[in-house]
Amino acid sequence: MGCLYHPPMTRRAPVTLWKYVATDLWRLLLLTVAVLVTVIAFAAAVKPLADGKLGPVEAIKFMVLAVPPMLAYALPFSAGFAATLAYHRMAQDNELLAAHAGGIAHRSLLMPALATGAALFITLAALNEYMIPRFLQSMERLIAQDLTKLMVSSIERGHAIEQNGLMVAADDVLVPTADQLKTLRAQGIADALELRSVVFVDTDSDGRIKNSLVTSKAEVYVIPSSTADGRSQRVASIIVTEGFGTKENGDSGWFEQLPTIALPIPDAFKDDPKFLTWGELRDLRNHPDRMDFVKTKSTELAYYLARRATTGAMLADLRASGKTNLKTRAHEQFVIRASSIRWDRDAEVWVVAPLPGTQTIDIEWWRNDDQGTPGGAGITRISAKAATFRASIAGQGEGRELTINLELRDARVQNSGTEIAADIDAQPGSVREVFPIHGLRLSYDPLSEYTAMDAHQLLEIAEPRVNRERNPDTVLARPTHRLRDEVENLQREITSKQHERWALASACLIMVITGAVMAVKLRDAQPLHVYLWSFFPALASIITIMSGQQLTHKSGNIGLLLLWAGVAGLAAFTFGTFLSIRKH
Repeated sequence: MGCLYHPPMTRRAPVTLWKYVATDLWRLLLLTVAVLVTVIAFAAAVKPLADGKLGPVEAIKFMVLAVPPMLAYALPFSAGFAATLAYHRMAQDNELLAAHAGGIAHRSLLMPALATGAALFITLAALNEYMIPRFLQSMERLIAQDLTKLMVSSIERGHAIEQNGLMVAADDVLVPTADQLKTLRAQGIADALELRSVVFVDTDSDGRIKNSLVTSKAEVYVIPSSTADGRSQRVASIIVTEGFGTKENGDSGWFEQLPTIALPIPDAFKDDPKFLTWGELRDLRNHPDRMDFVKTKSTELAYYLARRATTGAMLADLRASGKTNLKTRAHEQFVIRASSIRWDRDAEVWVVAPLPGTQTIDIEWWRNDDQGTPGGAGITRISAKAATFRASIAGQGEGRELTINLELRDARVQNSGTEIAADIDAQPGSVREVFPIHGLRLSYDPLSEYTAMDAHQLLEIAEPRVNRERNPDTVLARPTHRLRDEVENLQREITSKQHERWALASACLIMVITGAVMAVKLRDAQPLHVYLWSFFPALASIITIMSGQQLTHKSGNIGLLLLWAGVAGLAAFTFGTFLSIRKH
């Protein structure tokens, strides 16, 4: 009688059991996340609603827009809670025990939780990198852009408005009617207000009062303003005709014909990387000027470099030939004959050194005739005992230009025609104690050259000058360091945001498995007790991710250790729990 050989049978995957567990898990997950995300979205809308930044209809819209961003926090805890309940119910009903007795290993029983965690990881990663930034923009747009609405709601409640260091308080506010607003918008004005019994307080970065003004009426107009780099920003122009005030220099009294207060309305989308997708964050590393706070510092350094280029060219010309050629606003040739220039740090002006022979600074002003011929209308010659000048930026937007404002002391007009003498308010042979001449400039414009550069290009030019061992450029030091600090701060923030998003998605994956293994281990405990054992480690993981993100933003890559430590700790806790149930 022969011996029969039976080959070992290959155990099939428990697909039916997996479907059963996954169905129960996803049913609980969808129910839990719907409740939790609604509560969180409502909580997010409470403060702007209470502050008057949102109306009832806008608050509902705000809550709807808040649902995807809140999923970043609701989804991990909801998934962990759903996995806990689903597996705990099966454990208490001895379904898991029966499956295990039938030869199904614990790791196989956990496959639905693992698959759910993987699906949520991909979903949350996609949300964090692409969808959530867009919804955050829509949420911010409801409350950040309407300065007039904020003014109306705050003033009606008796609160002051604070924007860019300027505090505005008023007793009453008048809004235009629909017809008036339609007329204003036809004129290019987006919105308008009239404030009554107004107090303005201008403070510095430390909160100290610099200027103050009390007036009976102020008009506010909101208009779009394009800057030189093509950006569009809303600007609130506050017009005040007269009022009693105090100035930073100590002057006080009744002022008339006050300058218009230009109050830029910050665009939060351009100042916070959290509104950017993964691709935009990656591109931002190479183009940091796309953040307004970096662009501001870049522009500041560009101004300093342009001024240094101007004064450097003047100094080189004076040392080489004893003269420097400038142009007036009317494009007339303006020649300064002197020996050199030096920077007076205390007075913050450039001092012109006189010619060694005559001990004077000589000026030749070639006046153009009607045909534009240099010197065709005569040459005004001026001799001065001393002279100082400042290179400053004048104008706004695309009309910005670098000008040299010259101030002559004890200046004598040597020869000039009657017409020219009237033009410069001086008679031939007369001596003026102070003779200012404004609006001079070089024949070429260094300002446009430097403002066209980005932050990295500006730093490549400025840092070697600031950091050289011999004769470092101290004038450029402050704006260079400020720009470098902003760029490095932005780079750290980009890194922290990218890692934070991936860490949150990874934690979501692990939290599902944590809830499942704790439910299997504590099968005889109450469901809430079981969930607390997975909730607190998961909460600690989220806290360390948030703390690590802030530390990375502040101190650099050292914060990544803390950021990922929470995820690693939760994974280790979950794996240790799994090993303990695997033994039984």
